[in-house]
Amino acid sequence: MSVTGLTEASSGLESEQQTLHVAVIGAGFMGQVHAEAARRAGATVVAAVASRPEGAAAAARAVGAHEGYPDVTALLDDAEIDVLHVCTPNASHAPVAAAALAAGVHVICEKPLATGSAEAVALVEAAGDRVATVPFVYRFHPMVRELRARLAAGEAGVVASVTGSYLQDWLSRPSDDDWRVDAALGGPSRAFADIGSHWCDLFEFVTGDRIARLSARTAVVHERARRTGQPTEDLAAVQFTTTAGMVGTLMVSQVAAGRKNRLHLELSGTEASFGFDQEDPERLWVGRRESGQTLLRDPGALHPSAARYVRLPAGHAQGYQDCFDAFVADTYRAVRGGDAPDGLPTFADGLRAVRITDAVLASATADGAWTEVPA
Repeated sequence: MSVTGLTEASSGLESEQQTLHVAVIGAGFMGQVHAEAARRAGATVVAAVASRPEGAAAAARAVGAHEGYPDVTALLDDAEIDVLHVCTPNASHAPVAAAALAAGVHVICEKPLATGSAEAVALVEAAGDRVATVPFVYRFHPMVRELRARLAAGEAGVVASVTGSYLQDWLSRPSDDDWRVDAALGGPSRAFADIGSHWCDLFEFVTGDRIARLSARTAVVHERARRTGQPTEDLAAVQFTTTAGMVGTLMVSQVAAGRKNRLHLELSGTEASFGFDQEDPERLWVGRRESGQTLLRDPGALHPSAARYVRLPAGHAQGYQDCFDAFVADTYRAVRGGDAPDGLPTFADGLRAVRITDAVLASATADGAWTEVPA
């Protein structure tokens, strides 16, 4: 495996302009999102790997790569790449990421980082001085950064409680199917590992607080023909307390008809409360005892940490792909030898999400017993 070694390049303009060579493994929806973000960040997508060896050429076409490879081994043996984007089914994340790191390649790995904490710990250790990130991309909405800055400044007063949900409907019918419903491919958790992890990461990111203990219930609404062995949950209800003493509730569901991708977070403080809705990301609700207001994504009015992620003038909507582009651009900036930008989600954050998921499953199995979340 030959790596261009851009991490050894000097920082500054010359380093920033160097073209990264990247590969994408997995040519479905997420693989295509990653590839588009890579190109927008100035990288060249030189290679792709499909889920089946005979699909190499089709995978290359799907993500716009120069060449397709039958498997990861062939890719790492032959292609000269700086970064590997891992967009495969969950159960293969850990071995693929580990192989890339062992070959000296930087890695962007879809969440969950692994299907269990032990594998995730091993990946954090294996990363060493390589850039290894997980796309918790909702961190990159400008209004999320604005929320984080206002909380850090103490604008909310004492934040005593948080309520939230992450609701989708793409598995609301018994006939709905996907590889994620198969525990052999998706791992022991589906709804929570897939989307609940995003909510928890966003909450901990904006508050700087951590979920310390939780009580969870899960439910299987539909039996799926595709599943093998133990079914994975369609929904999860979680109540929790944080290190700082905050009380929270969270509902996660992939069977909520009419909700497409609604991540909602509302923090209630003694001086101000804040609400963010991922399906309406241009706005941040601020409530006060005397009055309330809705803040709009206007670069002239935002905190510098939020304005940094504004790509378009106010009134020109930014969305999911813009967040993904910003995440990939920040990852590549670190790969090119610059300082890691503030808020870049690393494998350590991926491990954190796996540990919370493990605690949710343990609590649900124990009939909702309160369960500690490892730090």
